[in-house]
Amino acid sequence: MLRRSPVTSGAGTETTRPDPPPEPASSPAPPPPRPSVTLPKRVWRAISVFGLFLVVTLSVLPVGARFGDDPLLRLRELNPELSPPSPTAECGAAVGSLDVQPLDTSLFEVARARACERAARRRVYGSVAAGAILVMIGLLGTRGGIPSPARLRPN
Repeated sequence: MLRRSPVTSGAGTETTRPDPPPEPASSPAPPPPRPSVTLPKRVWRAISVFGLFLVVTLSVLPVGARFGDDPLLRLRELNPELSPPSPTAECGAAVGSLDVQPLDTSLFEVARARACERAARRRVYGSVAAGAILVMIGLLGTRGGIPSPARLRPN
């Protein structure tokens, strides 16, 4: 319904203007809650076991290393008699390569040992991190998810 109210202008004449529309009485409805992931507990346990399996598997796989950019190998350029061997190495299992001793004192062997140690550490750290994430996801899922803040407050 449109109701007009009289308005007096500065010259003394009356004009009519429509009333503003009424404000909405209620706010919009909140969005529906997000569905939670509900899987059987054996699936969550399988995710945890897979995380442990991932750690073990990635830790025993052979590690390869490239070390052509090692600063020690730049010293070979000072002596032209040294022929540059291939700057790649197959280091063996990551766990066994965490502490590699050079076979002799040549620059190539020292650079190879350092590269194998770095590659093995990266592999082990990465596998432990990925496995830990999967184990934690599995444990949280088995427990029923992350507790709500209301359940964490002391009584």
